[in-house]
Amino acid sequence: NPVSYAGVTSGAYPCPVQAPDPRAQYCKGKTQYDLLSGGNALTGANALKPEKSTQYTLGLRVEPTSSLSLGMDLWMVKIKDQLADLPETMVFGDPGRYSSLIQVIDDQNSGRKKIAVLLPTQNLAESYNKGLDWDHSYKAKTGIGEFTVNWTGTYMLNSDYALPGQALESSVGRFDSYNNVVFRVISRLATTWKQNGQFSHTLAMNYKSGYHDMENWVKEMNPDGTYGNDVKIQRDVSPFITFDWQTRYQFNKALTLTAGVKNMFNVDPPFSIRTQGGGNQIGYDARYASALGRQIYLTGNYRF
Repeated sequence: NPVSYAGVTSGAYPCPVQAPDPRAQYCKGKTQYDLLSGGNALTGANALKPEKSTQYTLGLRVEPTSSLSLGMDLWMVKIKDQLADLPETMVFGDPGRYSSLIQVIDDQNSGRKKIAVLLPTQNLAESYNKGLDWDHSYKAKTGIGEFTVNWTGTYMLNSDYALPGQALESSVGRFDSYNNVVFRVISRLATTWKQNGQFSHTLAMNYKSGYHDMENWVKEMNPDGTYGNDVKIQRDVSPFITFDWQTRYQFNKALTLTAGVKNMFNVDPPFSIRTQGGGNQIGYDARYASALGRQIYLTGNYRF
């Protein structure tokens, strides 16, 4: 893809270049700067290389009765030279190292020149991910129908990344320098009740564990209501738990109607002071939690 405009930085940064660098004349102080993406500006020794992976999976399933099934999988994926987009925080955090990505371009609206930063695809030195998956189910037939309980989830043991020349950084349970979060636990517990072979009702609980939020600066509030000094803080984002309901009716082999409610209790996304990654929403991270609240849906399916 050609190099193209990709929006502006999520946060405000000081100018990444200083005089006597000729690019400094186009600085705007501490503000948001334009971002570019696409193309492949890396050549020679820094050119993109193919990814190489090593992986394994060790699985176990135990079914002591026809009603109970217990499954566990331990897995690991190690990737060298993994392809990823360079995060903006890397460039503005070390502009000397990434000086070649700080460019002067023409503003198509004003015709004046301005500074923009190219965020190319690049090779991470290494990524290492390991986790434990589970898939347990139990079925029981009763006088009012068949009940099924299914519990699935992942417990992350490792999720580490590194750029060339840098040490591995863990992303599990924390907002990392790549502006991402890897949850320690993601899980879903669902109970389904089937009636007469036509009706089925499912109640599900969705769970994402909490994590250390992005380090950020906030203003102190004085007793008289005025603003005080800037204070650097890091807080914890709360776990995100929602419940869903779904009812299906099978009219015949061809027609099925489904109605349901997502986020039954209208739970707000957990508060976050993130200002990088995931767009410009403030107060929550839309990549990991929805702000839509309670949603009601109805769908139909006809096969022929």
